[in-house]
Amino acid sequence: MYSAFRSLFFKEIRAAQGFVSEHAVQVRDCGQLPDERLFLTMDFVEGESLTQLLRREKTLMPRHALEIARQILLALSSGHEKASIHRDVKPSNVMLASRVPKTSENPHGVKVGLLDFGIASLTEEMEAGRGPGTPHYMSPEQAAGEKLDQRSDLFAVGVMLFEMISGSKPFAGR
Repeated sequence: MYSAFRSLFFKEIRAAQGFVSEHAVQVRDCGQLPDERLFLTMDFVEGESLTQLLRREKTLMPRHALEIARQILLALSSGHEKASIHRDVKPSNVMLASRVPKTSENPHGVKVGLLDFGIASLTEEMEAGRGPGTPHYMSPEQAAGEKLDQRSDLFAVGVMLFEMISGSKPFAGR
């Protein structure tokens, strides 16, 4: 089992290294330590996650929320063009870079870096019997364990947009 996971890990990381988007955090390297633990490295984003921003601000102005969603969609579009599905789009996987100049086109100074693109599917192999994803952001077909396509990622962005503007998730429960 570990050997199969190890092979999948390196395959998925190499695929993630080939994925480049201005709005996705780039995976740079991977390897195995002498004690057989696997590792990966990615670009450092100085800033905070969307989760941290929402904890502090509770809600965002619609234009601010739309700019964040737009940049997430640009990252997803780049991946979807290569037939990659993220599978775990959620606020903690969205980094917001600090020190971005505010302009008339970007009055909030937003620069999104989507994390874990191309490696979210590893969860499937790591946790047998449980597909990847975070329940509050899963599309109905993902929650039902059905075959996914790009629309599942778009569903998660819609849930996050609702949360950014309203301050709550659209679906309650466990």
